[in-house]
Amino acid sequence: MYITMYTTKEEIKYYKMTAKQLLKLKDKEFVKAVAKRRANKELEQIMKQGLSKEEIKKNMSEPELVVKCIWYFYCDVIEHEKLDIEELGLRLYLAEYSREEHIPYLSESLEAIGAYEYKKVFDDFLVQNNIDVNDLSAFAKIIDKDYYKQAEVYHFEDTDRKIREMSGLLPLLAKYIKEHMELFATDDKQVKPKKDSVGGKLKKKTYALNLLKKILIALHEKRFEDVVSLVDESTLNAEDMEECIQGTVEINEYRTMDKYIAKNLAGFEVNEDSFYIEYYITADGGNDLPLILIIDFTCNDDGSIKACLNIDAN
Repeated sequence: MYITMYTTKEEIKYYKMTAKQLLKLKDKEFVKAVAKRRANKELEQIMKQGLSKEEIKKNMSEPELVVKCIWYFYCDVIEHEKLDIEELGLRLYLAEYSREEHIPYLSESLEAIGAYEYKKVFDDFLVQNNIDVNDLSAFAKIIDKDYYKQAEVYHFEDTDRKIREMSGLLPLLAKYIKEHMELFATDDKQVKPKKDSVGGKLKKKTYALNLLKKILIALHEKRFEDVVSLVDESTLNAEDMEECIQGTVEINEYRTMDKYIAKNLAGFEVNEDSFYIEYYITADGGNDLPLILIIDFTCNDDGSIKACLNIDAN
């Protein structure tokens, strides 16, 4: 699961809401709004404040960790937008790129909100499959080329079905959040994001598209080290990137990924302090691959722009 920083209209709406406005939402949207605000806060700490994951975790309150853990679980296992794909559910949950940040704490988080039935099913699942939440190295990550192949041997369907047939998780989480609301929002008015001038937006869009095209050319030519050097930050190093992209290309029996194709542009939105671009990766002249290239841009106070690259398996 990859969440950008104040980029979509939905995220901007949630960012601007006060505690009073959030509390008027129904449980499902309320939890979603708080979860996205929390995730965006974490991303902002990484991209703007330069904090490490370890520093963020050390400073994170218990309620924030509970929301993070249960939201990942809910999105991957219970209501993923593509739950009809066999590799999703608990398979996807165990293969998450950031799994070490939330899976070890899920059982305790479920207990904290009083979701005892969910906790029992999850704990039983771990015991039955001899899974150590503190060592998930036996499971290929979703960025690894062996993920889809390995996912075929997992037989987690019964537990997936059992979890999805249960109910009441989000209302319990919503109740828990409201008991700790001061950690997630206040009634102070949020600062409205500034609006870019037309010229400013055009410059940012031009910059983003030019960088995207350079990255795609380097990927097409398998110059993965050059891709990493083109951006300020990358969630994958050159070796992981080659394994993720070229591995996926080869598994699907294609030769190489394509250079820039305009129709592959999946998302492109520009704001004052940050903007992003999303691009569907294809191979051999437009054949779809289950990969999205995402570049997040942060505008620094000195006028410079910081680019962060991520490859998301969809």
